[in-house]
Amino acid sequence: MENSEMPITVAIFGFIMSSSFLIAGAWAFLFSLRDIRRGRASKSWPTTTGKITFSGIKKVSDSEGTFYFPDISYEYSVDGVTYLSDAIHFGPARGFAFPSSARKRASKYTVGMPVTVYYNPEDPNIAVLEPGIRTSSFIFLGLGALSFIIGIFIFSVLIYWLITGSPLITNLPWFFEWMKK
Repeated sequence: MENSEMPITVAIFGFIMSSSFLIAGAWAFLFSLRDIRRGRASKSWPTTTGKITFSGIKKVSDSEGTFYFPDISYEYSVDGVTYLSDAIHFGPARGFAFPSSARKRASKYTVGMPVTVYYNPEDPNIAVLEPGIRTSSFIFLGLGALSFIIGIFIFSVLIYWLITGSPLITNLPWFFEWMKK
């Protein structure tokens, strides 16, 4: 195969794609890792009694549709200092397709209801009502790692092309055999 220079548009597009995958992957991985660590630690955190100050649902619409989330706020005191939080648990919030499902989840926490609050003894501003690790945190951790790996692959292909002057994919005959099928 003869050498071909990489078109500038391919280089720019590849750089943007690899950067996007790398940044999104690193962000998802690191935030999920933080949630997993906090979730694990929260099982042994001290507790205090708090009070629900707001209970409702939040409607979020985007290009993928409309989702409804429980919207809970509570206050609690540690060493005479009052804190406010809206974290039910660590990890991504679960959205529901129907408002009734989100209402049902939110109804677990009614306004004025006393609740057990698990707080970080090193930073009492960090607290949750439901300690532990959510499965969704592991899913986002895996997706973040996968996205990061894809970004590295795209970047590696670009570097290979720039160094050798030949697209990596043309050096993979199996790919073309598969494409003919």
